[in-house]
Amino acid sequence: MDVFAFQEVLDGAELYRLPEGIEVRVPTAAGYAALKIKAWVDKGALGWTKHARDLSYVCMWYQNSPGLNDSLYDYEKDADLFELANFDQDLASTYLLGRHIRATIGDDLADQLGTLWNPASRKLMASSERNDRFLPSAKARDYDTRLQYFDAIHATLSAVQSPGHDD
Repeated sequence: MDVFAFQEVLDGAELYRLPEGIEVRVPTAAGYAALKIKAWVDKGALGWTKHARDLSYVCMWYQNSPGLNDSLYDYEKDADLFELANFDQDLASTYLLGRHIRATIGDDLADQLGTLWNPASRKLMASSERNDRFLPSAKARDYDTRLQYFDAIHATLSAVQSPGHDD
């Protein structure tokens, strides 16, 4: 069993108390996304498309989170990502997700994940959900847009520069 980054994600998980008094740890969205990317790398080519859909949901959550989006306008925080995304807030939010994944799992594991999640793997991931009726945003159903989001996550997740695509 591969436990890549599990301890790091667990360490960063938030503790919640259920009404019954039971305490549970819930991973952050960035931690969850890191595990989904690794699961995709391991099983995506075998037709396990659930991980691609789940990562698309995390992207949409980041794009629609007011607290996260506020940091994109703060020059002391993440405004560089807003500029990097040519002032496209949805794209900037996905860059932010990659940055948060790196902070969650650490530089070494982020670099490993960035290497494993190569351009061919990202293209396959983007194409696996092309007609997903569960994604509410029509924009998120578009292959080119999803690939752009996954490439943005990769760019800030990995210190390894993405070589781009051969379309």
